[in-house]
Amino acid sequence: MECVKSKKQKVTTDDVKYMTGHFGDAFRRNEHKLDKEVERKGLVALRELLNGKVIESEKVANGHEGKLVKKFVKKIMSEHQREFLPLPKDLVGIDDHVAKVMNLADSRTMKSANTAYSEAQIIVIYGIGSIDKTTLATTIYKKLSNQFECRSFLNDIRETIKSKGIKYVQSLHISNLTKRSGHSEHISGIEPIQRICEKKKVLIFLDDVDHRDHLNNLIGGCTFESGSWIIITCRDKALLKSKYKEYELEEMNLKYSLLLFSRYAFKGEQPPSELAALSSDIVATTGGLPLALVIIGSFLKGKDQSIRIETRVKLRKVPHTDVQQKLRISYDSLEYEEQQMFLDIACFFYWN
Repeated sequence: MECVKSKKQKVTTDDVKYMTGHFGDAFRRNEHKLDKEVERKGLVALRELLNGKVIESEKVANGHEGKLVKKFVKKIMSEHQREFLPLPKDLVGIDDHVAKVMNLADSRTMKSANTAYSEAQIIVIYGIGSIDKTTLATTIYKKLSNQFECRSFLNDIRETIKSKGIKYVQSLHISNLTKRSGHSEHISGIEPIQRICEKKKVLIFLDDVDHRDHLNNLIGGCTFESGSWIIITCRDKALLKSKYKEYELEEMNLKYSLLLFSRYAFKGEQPPSELAALSSDIVATTGGLPLALVIIGSFLKGKDQSIRIETRVKLRKVPHTDVQQKLRISYDSLEYEEQQMFLDIACFFYWN
């Protein structure tokens, strides 16, 4: 083990097992010198060796170490892909929502979650903007990902299609499903996607879909194998089809809102007793939106009392600028007539 760790001499498992090669020669030359301490170390070393995962490059891919590296990369990416999907570090109340979404699957599905599902599950998580739909869906995707060889994670579809077009998203989708290292827009369209997904057990996440054409262009006409999961997030419930199972993600309750705010504003589970009332007032202005709680909590971290009081006054009149920019996305997605109706209704509440 010392030779292996120091990298001064290559020792194979067969050398140790059968006492061959340089290791066997050295062992026999010095066998008479072995004392109890060496014997003890030898037993420990052998245990380490037996407990370790040892692969000799000469026995894989005819000794081509480049192919061995590629094989390792593929294996590691397959087993740990979910670790590369970013999630906020301070999740609050997410486990409750995950359990509820998982329960949307039929009871037969949940009895055999690690083998075969009774049918393909198409689940839509919908709700207003900045309410953490993507976080919830990503958590579920990571929970399920190690059960699927064929999977695709498409984040922020609405903005990506707006900036790069549907063909780009389709080609990325195909690349994900086929595990290609790169993607080309020369390979796009729904037909290749249908062929790839034909009778396969797949895991697909379509984030922030805002038009039914997006669904038609990414999963339309696909015949997924039983046990497949397709998770969709959107803001407009009108996009849903009757066969989809839906879950509305609502605002955080006051308890969770105060907890999330406290983690960012005070790095604790609750505000200091002297700031409890003020913190509750500030939290009440956020409407239970996780994004607003994180932004405002981060802004108030370390600030003095006068700034906290001033912030409370401002928030009662208008949301924080960063929150406004995020929420405006929902407004901009409305048709002109709908925008005018929204403004009329907003004025009604303002004057009352």
